[in-house]
Order: sequence, then C-alpha cells, then structure tokens
Amino acid sequence: MYSAISFVAFFIAAVSAQRGPAQYAPGQIIPIVSYQNEPNQGDGSYKYSYETGNGIAANEQGYLKNPGQKDLEAQSAQGQYSYTALDGTPITVQWYADETEWAPKTSKPR
Repeated sequence: MYSAISFVAFFIAAVSAQRGPAQYAPGQIIPIVSYQNEPNQGDGSYKYSYETGNGIAANEQGYLKNPGQKDLEAQSAQGQYSYTALDGTPITVQWYADETEWAPKTSKPR
C-alpha cells in the first residue's frame, strides 16, 4: 500500500514538473476609439461613455435621488452596452437601476 501511494505521489510530482508555468500570450490589442468621463462633481451625478475598435460600446449616467434627505437618498443610473456575439449577432442591453430594481432590456433575438 505504501509503495502504491509513493508511486502515485511521485507520478503526480513528475507530471506537474513537466508542465512548467503557464505562459501569458496577449491577444490582439484593441484600441479605445472614444472615451468620455464626467465624474461626480459633488452632487452625485456622473456620466461616461466609451467605444472600442472592435465595436464594443457602453455609456452610463447617474444621479443622486432625494439629495440631502438622509433616509431617502439613493443612486439612480441608466445606460446601455453593445457588442457582437461570437455568432455575429449584434447585442444591445439597455438598463436602469435604482434602490428598488435593476431592469435590463436586450435586443438579442430569442
């Protein structure tokens, strides 16, 4: 029994040593075509958008609901993102989020 366990342990160690460390191989570098950012200026509102060279795009804007009312303040945001699926189908997701829900709507056909 001891020799079987020793053999299995030796085999695992030998196989692991042969694999070596994983190599990082970066893919194609995708440029950022456009980028805009208007961060919070103190009132809780913001917005940003970007588009990449491979057609991925996103935008979002948000604001603070009921500012100054401690128990009622909540962040609200809406936006969308789009990309092309691996099968070539264009996908767009529009969404809204606040303290009560996150409501996405997609263009992907079913």
